[in-house]
Amino acid sequence: MKLGLIFDGYEPFHEYKCPGQIVAGINDAGGEAILFTLKKQSLEGYKAPFPLIQIARWEDLKRFRDISCFIVYTWISPKYNGLIELLKGMGAKVIVKADSDGRIGLSVKPRPHFHVLRFLVAPPWWKVPLRFFYPAQRKHDWLKVKQMRDIDALVVESPGAASNICAFLVRMGCADLIPKVFVIPNPVTPDIIETPLPKKENLVVAVGRWDDWVQKNPELLFRTLGRCLPEMQG
Repeated sequence: MKLGLIFDGYEPFHEYKCPGQIVAGINDAGGEAILFTLKKQSLEGYKAPFPLIQIARWEDLKRFRDISCFIVYTWISPKYNGLIELLKGMGAKVIVKADSDGRIGLSVKPRPHFHVLRFLVAPPWWKVPLRFFYPAQRKHDWLKVKQMRDIDALVVESPGAASNICAFLVRMGCADLIPKVFVIPNPVTPDIIETPLPKKENLVVAVGRWDDWVQKNPELLFRTLGRCLPEMQG
């Protein structure tokens, strides 16, 4: 069976992260997998160690009807609902990769969203903001439920993530979708497993995208080190 993995934001460094390692692992195990991503300048001249196809738009996937199953990174975001409908229309199975702790964008107790309407009144340079309630969060949640209903399986990376998504489905009255939720940890490159452990040193090492201020929260690391290091030295 030929598999396709769709990750629109693929960059060369993802070769060593879960999108690349999933495709590499399937091929190493004797399967046949292709990674699809949107065409981008950063991939010009890049040669992946596995089949990589860049497409200009999602409709180009219709040329690959021989692929019977797609793994799609959507983070359960409704903006990918159209892509899922396209794949299902091709007759393919669809597995969504949530790639999160199950909490991002899935609030069990969402706060009401407020939108600001601004319009001009006399004098013309004076704008009056009007706040009105609009159930934006509820609508967004139902679009996520639609995605989970349309797909064949949803993969999350930890039992805690699965528990949170199941609680979300219960709150939405869609407990029948819980059997679609599966826990599969992210893969790692073989060298991480095979590398021998050196002798322990009194050294703090932080590896990751520490320039990603929002996701990785390096500020918390700095504040923690600022409190702990003086005590360790003492």
